[in-house]
Amino acid sequence: MMTFRPICLAVVLLLAFLAPARAQDALAPVLDKILDAPGLKGGVTGAIVCRVDTGQVLYAHDADTRLIPASNRKLFTSAAALEVLGDGFQIHTRVLADAKPDAVGTVHGSLYLHGGGDGLLSPDDLDALARTLAQMGIKRVEGNVVGDGGLFTDGPYGFGWEWDDFSDEEFPQISALEVNEGVLGVHVAPGKSAGDPVIVTLTPPTDYLPVSAAATTGAKDAPNDCTVSRPWDKNYFRVTGTLPLGAVLDQ
Repeated sequence: MMTFRPICLAVVLLLAFLAPARAQDALAPVLDKILDAPGLKGGVTGAIVCRVDTGQVLYAHDADTRLIPASNRKLFTSAAALEVLGDGFQIHTRVLADAKPDAVGTVHGSLYLHGGGDGLLSPDDLDALARTLAQMGIKRVEGNVVGDGGLFTDGPYGFGWEWDDFSDEEFPQISALEVNEGVLGVHVAPGKSAGDPVIVTLTPPTDYLPVSAAATTGAKDAPNDCTVSRPWDKNYFRVTGTLPLGAVLDQ
């Protein structure tokens, strides 16, 4: 995946307070030096700096070159969120119920965990939430605990994501109820002897995503071609290939 990062943002911000002519003269040598760095040789770069108030172009370097914005797009999303919601805004995960608990603390029905889009919700947070409910007097739930992540309706994948990247941890499915940043750790260990099935464990443990483990244990000198993938259109992990004795795979 190609990633582009903002270049010398601090310099640009400082120079933005200078008069237009001075800023234009000062920007060129600074940014030219950055873009001519040896580490960028062989890459494709493009940059443009404009005044916000007038639109005057203060610096341009291959500004018409079409580049993938990648994670730079998050800067605009973050700025818009801060402007509209403010820096004190909090995302809430709510617990709803079919009915209030009775006198002995029994909920006659189900509990619903209604996600608000908290990308940092963790298993520890869920444990704390359960303790809070217990402290409120809820001792028994006759129904189910239902997770509701339907606040976001655009589907589980971002627009423009490439299907062959969906197994990577940078591409978790999008949900309004997302735990552990939407990522599961997959640990694959060899069996006791060559020819045995591999041993697969998930972190945190869950039955939500089943594992199809077709991989086998190989001899110590066998090639290690064990891989973990998630089909783009199905919700399970697939472990294939050969894992030599003494090797492990963490993904």
